Amino acid sequence: ANMMRVQEDKDRLIAYYRSLGYFNARVDYQTKYYDSGEFLDVSFIIDEKQRFSVRNVSVVGNKFFSSDLLLAELDLNPGDYFNLAKMNRDQRKLRNEFYGREGFVFVDIIAEPRFLEEPGQLDLVFRVNEGDRYRAGEINVHIAGDSSHTQHNVVVNLLGIRPGEIIDLQELENSERRLRFSQIFETNPTIGEPPRVEVRPPDQPDF
Repeated sequence: ANMMRVQEDKDRLIAYYRSLGYFNARVDYQTKYYDSGEFLDVSFIIDEKQRFSVRNVSVVGNKFFSSDLLLAELDLNPGDYFNLAKMNRDQRKLRNEFYGREGFVFVDIIAEPRFLEEPGQLDLVFRVNEGDRYRAGEINVHIAGDSSHTQHNVVVNLLGIRPGEIIDLQELENSERRLRFSQIFETNPTIGEPPRVEVRPPDQPDF
């Protein structure tokens, strides 16, 4: 069991270094047992090798927003060392703060690090499939168990989106948060599912 943990720690170290741009990092370990056999020392040997930096960042597939506008808001920029956490944050930012606020509910954004022949450098491409832009259609309220007309009205009033409006994913998240803190629904997951807001395309059945 101890050696399994050591191997897991080795894998975690490799993943950590790669997340910081050390894609060729090597991690090994040495073990030394005490005479009693009950304890051992573990030494991890890390060869970081070269750290990769970002040569260029681009956005492709975008039509609604200009590349200049999107690129200006990213945290991971040309010249920076690659950082997985920053790349993921930028990916979420493009979705939540731009496309998600303008009705592109099902936008698909993929971040692609592309390794170059030149050692130690990569290009980062955000590939955007915008999809359709949606306005809110029918708003259906489903409450498990017995429910009242008043509860349905309360739910609708707490939603920040009305039929015909461009869907704003950030506002839907805020609406879901208001429902959870409204104290009119059970939020303990051991008792029942907390309230949630779902968006479904018009060709899918409602609740």
